[in-house]
Amino acid sequence: MVIISLNVKLIVEEISTWGAEGGWYVYVIVVPLAILIGLLLLFIFLYPLVNSGKKEVNAAPHGNALNIQEIEKISYVRIGITVDFSKNDRNTIRHALIQGGKGAHYYLIHVVETAVARYHGKSALDYETQSDADNLEKYRNNLAELGYESTAHIGYGGTVQAIVEIADKNKLELLVMGAHGHQGIKDLILGTTVNSVRHKVSIPVLIVR
Repeated sequence: MVIISLNVKLIVEEISTWGAEGGWYVYVIVVPLAILIGLLLLFIFLYPLVNSGKKEVNAAPHGNALNIQEIEKISYVRIGITVDFSKNDRNTIRHALIQGGKGAHYYLIHVVETAVARYHGKSALDYETQSDADNLEKYRNNLAELGYESTAHIGYGGTVQAIVEIADKNKLELLVMGAHGHQGIKDLILGTTVNSVRHKVSIPVLIVR
């Protein structure tokens, strides 16, 4: 504090000398600048003293660990499963069945992305749409033979929006999706779909590789 006072005093004395020699700029420019410098020095000296008692004891970058407490078992009864009729469907469906057991209802979801389906929606009767509907029915019958209850749901047009709409309409509690691990452009497209769906639904999403 003594050093700051001496510095300010020296500045004032120097300004007085300039003022005695004449010059309007001394009072218009130099004096205000000297005052600002003095205030800045004073702030630099006092700020650490004033704020020393306000520092948080915990400076962890990610916050504190929470108390988990007692955990109740979560039972999902409305589980959605996205399928694309690839070899990965078996693993995706298997993980979904593990989550809900035979007490849950499973919603088999597939999105038809042909040009006809995009334009006509549910009224589309092209070969791919009919083939996909038949495949979903095969999955449903297969699950019924194993003792699991399920229904088939076909979406049309944009994959992400169709999956989100089916999930919302049927009030799903869990969505199980396959992360297929393809290479190149296919991996980019499927990865983008999974990531987009995950951000647009308000329910847990299980991604199976």
